[in-house]
Amino acid sequence: MRGLNHDLAYRAIEAGSLDVIDVYTTDAEINDYQLKLLDDDLNYFPIYNAVIVYRVELQRRAPELVALLHHLSGRINEADMAAMNGQVKLENQLDSQVAANFLKKLLLLMPIFKLTHVGYNSKKILMNI
Repeated sequence: MRGLNHDLAYRAIEAGSLDVIDVYTTDAEINDYQLKLLDDDLNYFPIYNAVIVYRVELQRRAPELVALLHHLSGRINEADMAAMNGQVKLENQLDSQVAANFLKKLLLLMPIFKLTHVGYNSKKILMNI
């Protein structure tokens, strides 16, 4: 089995040339093309989990940012990621603006004690996003 570029695969689905394609569950096109996801009950496809990657020197330069990143870990669910992907891919919004808007919303929803006990000012971070 060989893979197919996802953009081509979605166009082929739309044109009726393909009936089944592989997708990432956070693809914006799933809802746009009204596709139904099938269960991978045989675990054929590997699970792809996002991880935070940063240079070691960032801990020295901006420990507040690293602390914030750790607090954000695990807080972006599939639905939110798919919605953000849709804003970028289907609505042509800037990825940096979509991410900034999500972070602002997320930081406003996070309990304040989580923000203050790691030693940074949440209002300052919100102003800089």
